[in-house]
Amino acid sequence: MLWYLFGAIVLHMLLRSSTSLLALGIVAAGTAGAIVWPFLRNTYVLHRQYTRPRTVRYAIADSTRQAELSPRDREALTRMGFEFVACLERVNDVMRASTVVGLYINRDTGDSAQVALVQNSYRAVNYNAFNTRFTDGGSLETTTSSLKPIYKPTPLFVAYRFPQVRQLSDLYRLHQALLQEQSARERVAAAHDTAVAAFQEASARIHSLNAEQGDFRLNATGDWYVLTWPGAFRHASVQTWPIPELRRRSVVTEANRVAKRLGYRIHPTFGTVEPVGQND
Repeated sequence: MLWYLFGAIVLHMLLRSSTSLLALGIVAAGTAGAIVWPFLRNTYVLHRQYTRPRTVRYAIADSTRQAELSPRDREALTRMGFEFVACLERVNDVMRASTVVGLYINRDTGDSAQVALVQNSYRAVNYNAFNTRFTDGGSLETTTSSLKPIYKPTPLFVAYRFPQVRQLSDLYRLHQALLQEQSARERVAAAHDTAVAAFQEASARIHSLNAEQGDFRLNATGDWYVLTWPGAFRHASVQTWPIPELRRRSVVTEANRVAKRLGYRIHPTFGTVEPVGQND
């Protein structure tokens, strides 16, 4: 469609006639409609159909569900000194989604790790994360997720995304480097008997903070959150082409910037993390 618009502009510049101007106007209107319509359609669909539970709840699942998670990532965590704690499943997932999380802890460093699988009828997405908790109730997290948050994160819950990093050992190296920047905060060591409760509490708190951003309201029965019209437009805007791809690229760019600040370089092809000089 943009090529048609470009052609109409060139034609009008050559002919300078009322006919070419009319053609340019028609093509321009069609192009604008083709771009704007998906945003309006998706806004309407989300306002009518999207729901979010009032509370988020992860329950302990059968340990056999650990087999659904990436074997390579589970083996990598074991080599790094992490031990399996539990397999959790999100109970009240929406939009026909299923979320399974394998929770691990490292007794030596006090950090926790998550290997997650999120799937719906369209696709399945794996992501990993390392997490360090602090006595102020907040946390530091590094993850391979490429999803840029819709809302501005709170200072308590600091999260860095490195979607191009492929090895968990490299991701953990970045996590430990980022921890040096949080040296003023007192850490809380993850423990086998408290790791599940800590994960459930943090998930519920972040869920509540997001629901309080103004994009949601409770439905008539007070059981679920539904999107307001402004909230539906905001969510539709980040889900409609080409915005998702632009947001994904911005996450990758920010990951490279953070890695460089820490003295590392993320290889653009292999996703390895390599130490470099501060002035490189």
